[in-house]
Amino acid sequence: EEAENDVMGLTLSFNLMQTARFAITGTLPNQEGRLSRSVLLANSGYGVGMLFGVGILSMTLMVIIFCMKEREEHEEKREEAEERERLEIESACEEGEKKPEKEGKEGKDEKEEKEEKENPG
Repeated sequence: EEAENDVMGLTLSFNLMQTARFAITGTLPNQEGRLSRSVLLANSGYGVGMLFGVGILSMTLMVIIFCMKEREEHEEKREEAEERERLEIESACEEGEKKPEKEGKEGKDEKEEKEEKENPG
């Protein structure tokens, strides 16, 4: 599943960048991804700045998405840890409630035995 996501991400990013380059320069790059010299010379600094801006915007979006994903994973781990702790506390409380009952019964038996020994009649 991760490999499928990686391949889809590469495919989408490649096509998105090709579309952005075409929208800015007006021509498609060749199979190697290069623009001809005449196209490069025909574009002003505006085209170069736009290509650079698209690259910076893409990088910024990637970092934001990565940080959001990390935060979600961290929150999930924290929630799982809290749930485990809650279950441990509940089970410890249940065991604690059962122990005093047993101790209480044993305590009563001991008291009754002591009373019988002290008062044989």
